[in-house]
Amino acid sequence: MPFEEIISYSVSGGICFAMAVSLLAVKTSILPVNPAYQRIKKYLAYSALIDVLVDIAVLSLLVQGKDIFLLDAFFIPMAYSAQLYLMTKAIMGLLHTSGNARLYQRLCFIPLALVALCHVVGFAVHAGEYTGLSLDGYAEYSSGTWAKVSSGILYALVLSEFSVCLFKLVTETRMYLKKLNNFYSGTEVLNGKRISYISYCFLGYFLLAAVDFLLSNDSLDTFFMAINTSVFILFVIFISNLQNVYLSTLQLDTFRMHTEGDAEPIEQKPLAEADEKEKAPVHPETDLAEASIVCSVHRWEKREDKPFLKDGVLLADVASELGITDMQLSFILNHSLNVNFNTWINNLRIEESKRMLKDCPERSVKEIAYSAGFPELATFSKVFKKVTGESPSGYRKKVNSEE
Repeated sequence: MPFEEIISYSVSGGICFAMAVSLLAVKTSILPVNPAYQRIKKYLAYSALIDVLVDIAVLSLLVQGKDIFLLDAFFIPMAYSAQLYLMTKAIMGLLHTSGNARLYQRLCFIPLALVALCHVVGFAVHAGEYTGLSLDGYAEYSSGTWAKVSSGILYALVLSEFSVCLFKLVTETRMYLKKLNNFYSGTEVLNGKRISYISYCFLGYFLLAAVDFLLSNDSLDTFFMAINTSVFILFVIFISNLQNVYLSTLQLDTFRMHTEGDAEPIEQKPLAEADEKEKAPVHPETDLAEASIVCSVHRWEKREDKPFLKDGVLLADVASELGITDMQLSFILNHSLNVNFNTWINNLRIEESKRMLKDCPERSVKEIAYSAGFPELATFSKVFKKVTGESPSGYRKKVNSEE
């Protein structure tokens, strides 16, 4: 009996079980429990419990002196597929993805379930030809033609499912970041981007699991298991501490950006008569309407109270002040001004900070950063350099030397 393998699978199972319990039972925020976020944590907990079942199955075979690769024909690929399904659902939920993406996922999982059913039914039907419904009987069944064909199809479907989930994950992450930058500004954008980092943990976890499974090497098995368990722990820590960020980006659930496939635009009402209850996601119908909104946007930029300096400026708030819809303002910014909402607000803040750096020499760069609406000096310096090509202190020295 390989003692090292028993220890490694026992530790892995124990850690995964502890992670599942913490996800299901431990409250990680002082905020009220959000049902949607709890579902996300449950998906991850169920995925951890599947890992526990795999470890238990392996330990059972090791104790009986059986070959653990007996699980490779059916049990392991189905467990991998179920984890892939659950964890993708968790990430899609974090990204506030559409219902179509979730339907896409279900359609990937259904063929797998049907092939798995055929594999199990085949064993039950042909059990009499072997040594009955036992491990020895299943070992004989696994070497048969029917089992090999169904197992091969199962592997092909799992690979297809992984490819589809990976594709949807990449596209939905890009769409999430695009919507994030088109609806929020400042701190909300910086915090919201943390959710996209989950994709890297997800990809790392399943690639490592796939490599470990395909190599089927006893000497490397413990190494890959340790790395994979560590990645899973990081995954859990990330999601367990993202409730505040998830709740702060809830408005992305209803925010819809203009796309080329949108329906014909409808006639736009005069800006002063726009009623919030009657707003519909449309883009400007004519050049005149578009020019009118652009003028309103520029007037908002030049207001004496400088509303863009407020913390947490939202697209919805600005659109409401202008008397237009979220989608109309997003369309104007993207297609007429060639910026997203976050970049637009940052550019306005940088212009104001440039004025303060020049006109207020007694104020420190840090004070100016906070006054310009930036939460941190590092963020301010990064955005300032991206917009102007130089650091705030460098810009101040340059304008002072020119006077």
